[in-house]
Order: sequence, then structure tokens, then C-alpha cells
Amino acid sequence: MAADRVSVLVLLVAALLCFAGAVRGAGLRPRMVGAPQPIENPENDEGLERALQFAMTAYNRASNDMYSSRVVRVISAQRQIVAGVKYIMEVEIARTTCTKPATDIQHCAFHEEPQMAKHTICNFVVLNVPWKPSGAAGEQMPVSLPRFQQRPATSCSDLKEKRNNTN
Repeated sequence: MAADRVSVLVLLVAALLCFAGAVRGAGLRPRMVGAPQPIENPENDEGLERALQFAMTAYNRASNDMYSSRVVRVISAQRQIVAGVKYIMEVEIARTTCTKPATDIQHCAFHEEPQMAKHTICNFVVLNVPWKPSGAAGEQMPVSLPRFQQRPATSCSDLKEKRNNTN
């Protein structure tokens, strides 16, 4: 009987040590090759900036809004090496005071009146294949925006709706 208790106790201690080692070592494991990697400093990432610019140009072209929209903030951004570089971005965008087509959207102010201000959360995926020129005169640029092209209605959601649904 005492031997059974000792055996159970030894098994419990061994299981606890294995679990503790797994938890402690989880942060030390190398990341999987080919898996999306977070972009730690999105404000200073040139590739991400180009991908966002491409995504916003496509968004504004497809939008029926009279005003152009631009990025307010990057919520999250990831980079994945595939047959090129895939950028996976969740961003908050907002309506600007500039009507379409706006030439220099970065200098456009955001609407401040509540009836005109429109904030939206968008998920964009942009694939950049640098060795495959797609622009004029061989200019290299992102060549596809799969999620946005396939599902424009589900790639963005109105921020007010999202806030109302969580309350």
C-alpha cells in the first residue's frame, strides 16, 4: 500500500516536472521556418509600408465612398516568406476630407464631424514577388491582394459596429 502511494507520488512529481519544463522552454523554441513572423516595428518597415500603400490604393479604388481613406494605425502586422513575401496586416483606417481621386493622401486630414467620420478595421494580405515585375517599366510592386480581392465585404468591419457588438 505504501509502495503504491510512493509510486503515485513519483509519477505526479515526474509529470509536474515535465509540464514545468515544457512551459519554461516554450519561449526558447525557435520559430517554425515558413510560419508568419510578427513585424516588431511596423512604423519603420519599408516593405510593410509599400504593402500598406498598395492595399490602401486597392481599397480606395474599390470603395464607393466619395472620400479617400487612409491608415490611422497598424494593429498587427506579420511577414511570411512564401513564393515571395506575404504581408498580413490588421489596420484601422478612416475617411479623410480629400475627395477621390486624392493624389497625396498622406497629407489629407481625417473627418472629425461624427456624421462624416468613419473608422474601419481591415485585414489585408499582400503578396510581394520582387523578382516578378508587374508595374510600368519593370517597377517592382506587390502583385496580389488575395483576401481583399476575394472577399471585399468581409475584409473590413465598421469600428462602431465592432464596439457595439462587444458591449
